Amino acid sequence: MLALNILLGLNALSCLIFGTLFTTKTKNVAQALGSDPLLPPLVFVSGVVLLIFSAHLITAILRKNKIKGEVYYFSLGDSLWVMGSIALLMGTKIISETTGVYYTIAVALMVAIFAVGQLILGKSLPENTIQNRMVVNTSKEKAWKVLADFSNISQYHPLVLKSEASSESNEGLGARRHCTFRDGGQVDEEVLWWQEGVGYSVSIEGMPVPVKDFENRIELKSENGQTQLSITTKFRGAGFFSEIFLGFLLKPVLRRKMAKVLEGFAEAVT
Repeated sequence: MLALNILLGLNALSCLIFGTLFTTKTKNVAQALGSDPLLPPLVFVSGVVLLIFSAHLITAILRKNKIKGEVYYFSLGDSLWVMGSIALLMGTKIISETTGVYYTIAVALMVAIFAVGQLILGKSLPENTIQNRMVVNTSKEKAWKVLADFSNISQYHPLVLKSEASSESNEGLGARRHCTFRDGGQVDEEVLWWQEGVGYSVSIEGMPVPVKDFENRIELKSENGQTQLSITTKFRGAGFFSEIFLGFLLKPVLRRKMAKVLEGFAEAVT
């Protein structure tokens, strides 16, 4: 994590320096690159983008739990900068001054190092994790009775229209259920871990988004005569771009949905 923070910090610093230079010394930077009339607005807009990118990098550095998709996003942004530099040098030839060509190549090489380094370090980050908790005014035994009725999740899950067993056993390791959601979606779930009176975890297949290793872990804990119910959701994106998409968009959606599940469970056991 330290190595990633250092790399993100160097990236943020470079974006801040060049962004400030491009927005405050636009004319000077444009003249150093060439004489094309498109250069001044291009330099200024690039500077604004760099300053925004720098601010985003800083928020990621300050965040204790890194988001893999966000780190991949930074790597993608740096890669686009490198490709844009190549296009300016070889495709459009907007950059015509010799010193400007050297500067552009040097900056592109530095940014390429950031892109590759972030991609490598990002791969070592843990899978996406979301945790929701709620204290319910009921006994742990009563809560477990509802929770352990594995195939009948529709009795407390507000988004599930119908659920049914798809295995001989309705509890314990290997138990399976098929769920039909109110929006028409369907998934199959299988128990991966089961501890009587405590909780279980299930793998979920058939999600309508590009994920893999999707798992929900539900646990009960006694707390001052009440029961704390927690749901921990873990998943990984199916690829580079899906990891970016899921890291930014799916996590907040799942957090809201799991909160609704907890509310439904509280109603079912009280």
